[in-house]
Amino acid sequence: MNEKSIGKIFDHVFIKEHNIHGEIQRFDSSYYMSESFRRLYEGKNILPHDLILLKHERLEAELMQRYGYNQSDAHLLASTKHNYSEALDKWKKEREFYGET
Repeated sequence: MNEKSIGKIFDHVFIKEHNIHGEIQRFDSSYYMSESFRRLYEGKNILPHDLILLKHERLEAELMQRYGYNQSDAHLLASTKHNYSEALDKWKKEREFYGET
């Protein structure tokens, strides 16, 4: 993925406001998403769910901008292909299993 695409994804997640459940607002903050972007930005210790996040958010933004989906529907559709939450939960469970909480 090129730098321009990653910049658009960053703007979609952290900068732009969206119609979320009838209110124009930014996405709620997420520690895990912030950490994913930090690792991606630094280019170190990138985890599989970090890359899934990029793909999910890129698809979600495209569905909203190009095809007019609302955020909720775009999120659900993007999750069928690139499910960040599922990948993150799997990673968390693996860490718990190995005592790395």
